[in-house]
Amino acid sequence: MEARFVFEGVSPAVVDAVRVHWSRKAGRLERFLRRVPQDQRWLRVTVRQVDSRVAARAVLVLPTGTLVARGESADHRAALDALLDELTLEVRRHHEAVRRDDAYRRKRRRQEDVARVAALLEESYEQRDRSGFFDVLRPVLENLADHARHEVDVARLAGRLDTNAFTASDLLDETVVRAWERFGSRPPDRPLDAWLTALLHEVLDERAGGEPEAVPLEEELPLEDPRVQGAGFEDLPWWEALDPPTVEDVLPDPKSGTPEVEREEERRAVLERLKRLPARRRRAILLHALEGWDEAEVALLQGRSVEEVRADIEAARRALREPARQPA
Repeated sequence: MEARFVFEGVSPAVVDAVRVHWSRKAGRLERFLRRVPQDQRWLRVTVRQVDSRVAARAVLVLPTGTLVARGESADHRAALDALLDELTLEVRRHHEAVRRDDAYRRKRRRQEDVARVAALLEESYEQRDRSGFFDVLRPVLENLADHARHEVDVARLAGRLDTNAFTASDLLDETVVRAWERFGSRPPDRPLDAWLTALLHEVLDERAGGEPEAVPLEEELPLEDPRVQGAGFEDLPWWEALDPPTVEDVLPDPKSGTPEVEREEERRAVLERLKRLPARRRRAILLHALEGWDEAEVALLQGRSVEEVRADIEAARRALREPARQPA
């Protein structure tokens, strides 16, 4: 992580030592910022000697906000370590706040879009205007495009779908058709967007041969396995600011210049987490973290209690924190 240093009252020997220590330790901060382009972040570190104490202060400017951190100690290394600890924590908190805001905006947009077209869908269905119904519903279902892609990718990873035979677009198209077929009998107490999501899950599970079997934790997939190579992980966003290693850390960025070998290792790490999650648990965490659904909405969708959904979300978070199992 490149930084602009400013030194005040610091001896030349300490200046050199500070730069060396920073170059050794700043990599952990870079892990949480690698999805932010270098030209869109700016970091200034001020190191000041006051009597026998070293005080370090950092200002990090990101496209989504400005963060500050401090560290102080009698030793310059300890001061920098404290600074990096606080700054890393602030970055993770900031990521989580941005994620929550984005999820809330997605939820609001989805609800507003559905509310705007509900009457038109009713009218098209009553008039048996199939083409009009499709034209109205397809743009609304675009709000579920990311979720559809995640579901298809995970089904491919589990070996339940052929790599190229069924895409997220196919899943959305079949959901539109099923919505037309079932519109007259949809549950009156279920919100339209939740009903559409349930149809999407139903279509995928039928295509993928039903509920997936549990995968033994000790199973390892080779890197040449098509379930690893064809998953489209570059399109998957991070969804939670979890304890290291986070999902964001192990998802490869196609523009990052990361060596291909490292990308394959990252794909394996993601697979080791995703393949352990039962479908309901995985969908609960994705809908809650990415799409902004609250626990009660997920519970209504899945026909379960809020307590069960909450427990599954926490269990999914724990599973995503666990390091991948290594062969004995």
